[in-house]
Order: sequence, then structure tokens, then C-alpha cells
Amino acid sequence: MKIIAQEDGRESEVPLDIYIKDTNDNIPIFTQPIYSATIKEDIPTGYTILTVEANDKDNGENARIRYTLDDDNFIINDQGEISAGRRLDADQNRERFFIYRFNVTATDYGEPSLSSSAMVNIYDLLFYV
Repeated sequence: MKIIAQEDGRESEVPLDIYIKDTNDNIPIFTQPIYSATIKEDIPTGYTILTVEANDKDNGENARIRYTLDDDNFIINDQGEISAGRRLDADQNRERFFIYRFNVTATDYGEPSLSSSAMVNIYDLLFYV
């Protein structure tokens, strides 16, 4: 866009740039409400078990997402990859399998930040099952 000024037959123009700032009005939304995976016990620490994904329809920082978990047995990175944070052992509970259930939260970097959660079920099977 240009602004043009005229006086006494002379004309001057300057460019006008308008920047529209995105409002953080969309929450991150997971592609699935529940994620599930089955693993065998004694997988290596850091082994990627499954990947979660959330999308945010905002722009810029308002659309950038960070993930958190509410279970210390697992870790999650910026790409949504969930991996074992420690040794997982199904037979510690004297069962043929053990189910880890926890929530993963996706939070955007907007101001104020918005978030949503999904459930994760990880079935830890005994190695010899």
C-alpha cells in the first residue's frame, strides 16, 4: 500500500506496510484422542515407543507446540516422540503384562498459552510371552 501526498502540483509517495498480529485463539488439537503401543519389557532407555502429534491453526509462536507428560517413566521430545526414560519391567508387578496409562499435553507458545491433552496407553509385555 502507498500513501500519496499532493500539494501545489507536486506529489510524494511513501510505502505503508501493515503487519497483522495473530491472536492466539486456537488450541493445539491432537490427531488422535488416545494413542496406544505394545512393547516388550527391557527395551533400551531412549527407544522411541510411539509418536503423538498435535496441530495448532494459529501462526508463528502461537502455533509452535511443546509436549509434556505426567509419567516419569517416559520422556517426550519436541517432535512428540515418546521414549522410555528408564528401564521398564513388566514382571516387577508379577503380571504377564503391565499397562502404563498417562496423559500427554500439547501447549502452544502463545500469550496466554493454550493446551489440550490426549491419553497414552503403553502395554509392557513380559519378554517370554
